[in-house]
Amino acid sequence: MDQKNFFEKYGKRLAREGWLRSLVCGGTVGFGACFAVAVASWMLELNGLLFPLSALAVVTAVAAVLFYWLHFRPTVWSCARRMDSLGLEERMVTMLDLDGDPSCIAKLQREDAKMAAGSILPEQIKIRISKISIALFFVFAAASAAMTTVSAMASLGLLPTGSALMDEIVSQEPEKYIAVTYLVEEGGYIEGESDQLVLLGGTAEPVIAVAEEGYVFDSWDDGNARPGRTDSNIIQDVVYIAIFVPLEDDPDMSDEMPSDFGEPMGGGGPPGSQQGQSGESSTGQGSEESGTDGTGPMGSGKYDDWNQIIDGKTYYRTELEQYRDELLERLENDEELTEEEKAFIRAYLNIV
Repeated sequence: MDQKNFFEKYGKRLAREGWLRSLVCGGTVGFGACFAVAVASWMLELNGLLFPLSALAVVTAVAAVLFYWLHFRPTVWSCARRMDSLGLEERMVTMLDLDGDPSCIAKLQREDAKMAAGSILPEQIKIRISKISIALFFVFAAASAAMTTVSAMASLGLLPTGSALMDEIVSQEPEKYIAVTYLVEEGGYIEGESDQLVLLGGTAEPVIAVAEEGYVFDSWDDGNARPGRTDSNIIQDVVYIAIFVPLEDDPDMSDEMPSDFGEPMGGGGPPGSQQGQSGESSTGQGSEESGTDGTGPMGSGKYDDWNQIIDGKTYYRTELEQYRDELLERLENDEELTEEEKAFIRAYLNIV
């Protein structure tokens, strides 16, 4: 039996399918080559449009031909299998297996296969292309189109070339961060971020050393006598320690008390009575003229840290409040400070 003539009309249908599948696969390879050449053109500052498109055309043509002749070209066996898939129950494949067999059974089988094949039209063989092949085709097409556009714009000077971009990336040094730590030994705490990471040469966030009850801020271990600090131009890891001292050990508080405070009464009379101060008897009550209540700054000889007396003559609480109010007013009108900095300074003034 002339197998070639028998399957010819079906082979043409399958040949059309084979060429379509070959073009899809060849185009996928061609777009991949176009993408690679576009990247090379972008990196090497070549013509970003001519070379990629040339690669697309040449590679697609060559790859499509190779795919067809090496993989998708129909044969009598592929035609037989496709016809059997339409309901012939492997009659075509069996006919090919028994080709040349002179037995009566073989002849009957071949006649039966020919009769069954007469009911199959070439148009009934549907052209099938893998969905994966189509998806890959469009993915590679989109990638190559995007890269070709970038390469073409770079060659026209509208975008930086790959080599220029790589040189810029390589020349940039990675950002270096410096650790800044604020600690306390005893008697207080840090208001603000105690552990910070700052860019090399940058400025740390402001912090304040706040004393706990019974302690007073003395200084930082680097000699800075201000409780609030904002360190700048930081070039290496650094640790600052806030030093607090008990109130009785504070040199400003341990100096000899002024004579105006008098001597404590040792039991010779009630506290708060001083000869020549109010003209009253030793009742422990302060005079109206002196402005004391027997326990204030001029009442007894005892020093109370709450009354804010420093030199024994001036009641500093009122003056400090006036200074604080004045500073708060100036702070609100300062346009150079950010709201965060204002809140930080406001918190410090309220603590003081």
